[in-house]
Amino acid sequence: MSPVIGDARTADPCALTEPAALGRFGETELDRDYGNFDRCDVLVDLGEDNGVDVTVDLNAGPAPELADPDRSVGRVSVVEDPPEGGECERTLLLSGDTDNFITVSAEQTESGRAPVCDMADVATDSAVRTLNKGRLPRRSPPLPAASIAHQDTCALIGPRALEIVPGIDAGDPDVGFGGWDCDRESTTSDLYLDVRFDRGPPLSAEDGAPNRFSGYRAFVEPDGEGDETCLVRVVYRTYADQNGQVAIEMLYLVIGGSRPTAELCRMGGDIAREAAKALPPPR
Repeated sequence: MSPVIGDARTADPCALTEPAALGRFGETELDRDYGNFDRCDVLVDLGEDNGVDVTVDLNAGPAPELADPDRSVGRVSVVEDPPEGGECERTLLLSGDTDNFITVSAEQTESGRAPVCDMADVATDSAVRTLNKGRLPRRSPPLPAASIAHQDTCALIGPRALEIVPGIDAGDPDVGFGGWDCDRESTTSDLYLDVRFDRGPPLSAEDGAPNRFSGYRAFVEPDGEGDETCLVRVVYRTYADQNGQVAIEMLYLVIGGSRPTAELCRMGGDIAREAAKALPPPR
């Protein structure tokens, strides 16, 4: 176990953020309920329909092949990527820890032009300071006992589900931080299966064709993650987010490859149906 990250499921990614430091760019809001459990977001409103999402993301290592670090501060080395498509990203590597790395990104979410790399650097400096203090603080309060975060994405996609995808490599998944995402590829074609947990506002028919798998509401969306993909979302539970608004936890499944979208959605729906059987009843 990493001496800095500690137990992945109790580590608090929001402890690496510092909304006040980003306040120089605009009005900030810390969002603890956005996306998967391995991330924390600071939403920055620069005014005049100009917004940026600054994200800190904990990742299971080893890190992908990167350029040499641009700088090192204490135990943390920082690799700076050039801006691309309105997004700027920094990768933080921990000395002596090849099992984890952190990404910090600033992404334009609305019209306008924002200094995304300056914002990424400010957020990176905040994260580096915290990482150099020692062990990352724990979530407080901890994840609720009823949360889907206590499940394992790879374990939910069992042998029967994997048989649905021709040639899928069942024995060598790419397991994400905390077991909260699990990616697999076919060894005989370009088919792939990405499964993760996600949080967000309630879904409707605008988010895909409504279904029900083992009692769970599900939504199947052709091309939901781009061309030649099918996105299937299985709603696990409803809860109140940090602002008291209704939010959901869900299983987020993407299957893609050079197949007709209808075939991808058939496979994705069948896999999601099997995964729903493996989910424990929500408390």
